[in-house]
Amino acid sequence: MGAYFGGELRNVRKSMVVAGILGGLLSILFYAVVGYTFQHTVGAQFLNALSFIEYAHPSAYVLPIPWSNFFFSMILTKNPFLIILMVVGLFAWGVTGVTAIGLVCSRIMFAAGFDRSLPALLAKVSERFHTPVTAVTIYMALTELGLVLSVYAGVIFEFLNITLVSLYAFVGLAALILPFIRNQMYSNSILARYKLGNIPAISLLGAANLIFFGFLDYFSLLNPAVSGPDWTRSIGTLIGIFLLGVVSYFLVTRYYHSKGIDVSLAFKEIPPE
Repeated sequence: MGAYFGGELRNVRKSMVVAGILGGLLSILFYAVVGYTFQHTVGAQFLNALSFIEYAHPSAYVLPIPWSNFFFSMILTKNPFLIILMVVGLFAWGVTGVTAIGLVCSRIMFAAGFDRSLPALLAKVSERFHTPVTAVTIYMALTELGLVLSVYAGVIFEFLNITLVSLYAFVGLAALILPFIRNQMYSNSILARYKLGNIPAISLLGAANLIFFGFLDYFSLLNPAVSGPDWTRSIGTLIGIFLLGVVSYFLVTRYYHSKGIDVSLAFKEIPPE
C-alpha cells in the first residue's frame, strides 16, 4: 500500500523499507499469535463445523451474527473493561481499514480517469474540497453495494479477500521474473545492486512472497465456505474478478488503438529530458 503514497513521503528509500518490512513483520507476529491462541482455545474442529453449518445449512445456524474471533472472545471474557476494549478495537479497526483502502481505491480511480482508462470525470478535482470527489463518492457507493451483497447475496461475496491474497501472489511472481523478462528496466534500477551470488535478490524475495501467499491461498480454499457444497459459485466469482480485469484491459487497449494511441507506452521507461 505504501507504493501509492511513496511520492509524498520524505526520505522514501529509508522510510518505505523500514515501515514496509517492520510493519509486515509486526503484522505477521500479531496474526500468528492471535490465530494460534484463538484456534487453541476454541478448537479447529469446532470452527470447521461452525463454518459448514453457517454456509451450507444457514437455517441451522443459531448465532445472531457471523462468528469471528472478536465474537467468541467477548463471549468467553467476563471482564467488562476487556469487552469494552475489544468493541472499541473492532470499531477502530474497521474505520482504519476503510479509510486506508478508500485512499488507495480513490487514487486508482483517479489515475484510471486521468489516463482515460475510465471516464475523465473520475479525475476531476473539486476546487472546494481539493479532492477527487467523484472518485471517492463512487468508491463509497460501490462499498455500500458490496456490503449489501455480502448480506443478501450469499457466500460468494464474503470471501473475496482471497482475491487480494492471490493478487499479492502475482506480485511475487512479477518480482521473481522481472530480471529475466524486463532486464533493461531491472538493470537501470537500484535493485540490480543486490544479489546473492548470481541470483537477483528481488527474484529470491519474489519467490518467497509467491510461496507464502500461495500457502495462504491454499488454506483459504480449504475453508468450507469456499470449497464446500457451494464451491462452484465461490470459485467462479473469484476467477470472474480476475477475468474482468483482463478483459477490461484489452477492451481499453483496443479502444485507444483505434484512436492511434499505443497504451503499452505507459509501461515504458520515460527517458530523461
